[in-house]
Amino acid sequence: MIYRSSRTRAFVNAGFLRGPFLPIYGLGSLSVLSLAPWLDQWGHIVQFVAFGVVLTVVEYGIGTLCEKSFGVRMWDYSENAMNLHGRVCLPFSVLWAALAWLFSGFVHPHVRDAVDAMDPRLVQATASALTAYFLLDFAVSVNLLYNLVDQLSRIYRRHASFSGAERGRFAKPFQRLLIAFPNLGKYLDAASDLRARIDNRLSALQVRFLSFLESRMPQEDEFRRFVRDIAVHPEFSRTRLFRHHDSSIFRHALRVSMISYRIGKYLHLDARAMARGGLLHDFFLYDWRNHDLPDLAKEKFHGFEHPYIALRNAQRHFTLTALERDIIAKHMWPLTSRPPRHMESILVCAVDKIVATREFWSPVRTRGMPSTPVQEGT
Repeated sequence: MIYRSSRTRAFVNAGFLRGPFLPIYGLGSLSVLSLAPWLDQWGHIVQFVAFGVVLTVVEYGIGTLCEKSFGVRMWDYSENAMNLHGRVCLPFSVLWAALAWLFSGFVHPHVRDAVDAMDPRLVQATASALTAYFLLDFAVSVNLLYNLVDQLSRIYRRHASFSGAERGRFAKPFQRLLIAFPNLGKYLDAASDLRARIDNRLSALQVRFLSFLESRMPQEDEFRRFVRDIAVHPEFSRTRLFRHHDSSIFRHALRVSMISYRIGKYLHLDARAMARGGLLHDFFLYDWRNHDLPDLAKEKFHGFEHPYIALRNAQRHFTLTALERDIIAKHMWPLTSRPPRHMESILVCAVDKIVATREFWSPVRTRGMPSTPVQEGT
């Protein structure tokens, strides 16, 4: 952070998360601390080499996971000497090894002693609070990155080109990620610059990204087939009329449905049930901030009641599988007494909470109803 901020002469949060966390360095530190006791007897040279190897493996593994999950490379060493697939390179591996050696031998012992001197109850409370903060921050940031790739995919499908002002407006919600990882700007160029595609002047990295976007298209066609009957149904379409979080019930449900579907495909689960259950999970037709009969009595708590209202509405208009019913009825667990019975239900429940959290925290409330993959296909 100090290095990046000094180069730009402005504060730069150089991490993936909004808070004071750098997950890749944290994972690297844990790996070093786990390895250090086994290396004490081997001397500094062996420690140095071992630390370099384990941190290179961590960096390469996380880089590969990002590419497989999001189709983007968060950092790129392709122009550095002695690199491997652009994910790691020898000069930086040597630097990580030196930092790890200093950390394990000189920094961590003082931190450990300071923590040992604290009240154990304070340590546990602080660790629990930071863990909860980290998990929430991580979920919101992952969703932000997914949203960036989604938006770029839509731009690419429309064969759009950006003016400078339009590009700036598009990038504004993602500014934190684009500053932390300047390499992501290349993907914005690749997806939005139609002239570059026509002139065939793309880098190999941009070509791979466009191939990734193209590979997503058949999945989105399948998604539309799975949920088309729901999305065009006149009664379900009324969910567009009711405000929910940052836009409407329809828009929120569509986000949950799309993300759940992709997770289901990635994990080889029942993606169809996750897509349909995710779209129907909030099938209620009232403003939950101000409700009364005949929809829901004023004294009843919306959080407890609406999963069953959504299930009744869904069963009235659509034929549901047992898994889809479980997804809809259990999506508010633990507010619902019975926990989800299936992995698909657990994941949709988690996605709903992550999406809702991001919508509540969104700095810009949606005005109007922007187009969606389902609307484009209907």
